[in-house]
Amino acid sequence: KKGTLSVPDFYVTYLTEAQKRGIYTLNILDYGNKEYDGGDFPNSPEGVEGYVRYSETLVKEFKGKARLFQIWNEWDGGCGMAAFKGKNNTGAIYVNLLKAVYPRIKAANPEAVVVSNSICTGDKALKEHLDQGMIKYCDVVALHTYNYHNGTPSDWYTRMLGVDKMLREYSN
Repeated sequence: KKGTLSVPDFYVTYLTEAQKRGIYTLNILDYGNKEYDGGDFPNSPEGVEGYVRYSETLVKEFKGKARLFQIWNEWDGGCGMAAFKGKNNTGAIYVNLLKAVYPRIKAANPEAVVVSNSICTGDKALKEHLDQGMIKYCDVVALHTYNYHNGTPSDWYTRMLGVDKMLREYSN
């Protein structure tokens, strides 16, 4: 419901049990809310603020139970957003969201580690996000390095060397 935030009991139990076992969970904050932007990627000021409040609430609720928070998953590929694939998921729109959410997460829990969206469509998309300033608003850059269509482990390794070089151009 718009304006109402709640955490399901099963998820609190999940985090508590994971913590007892020494498991560090990666908590992915993602996918649209039908109450904002018609369920599309958060894009409007109201949609971005709704997403930021959602993220802020979870980070506060999970303080002491979770530290790793990823801001979306495969934004560039439209994962989880089949109806909107290719719509409003540019690097510029993502970085606008990240820029809004990063300081609020850090204010809610300075120990939180903010992980960027897992880029999934390749290095061109990664560069687009980096060109928009993504690296300034996250602690970790995530990348899904799918290699099942073609290539060898050697090709993957060569690609990772290129990704490393690209990231170093934006930050040491």
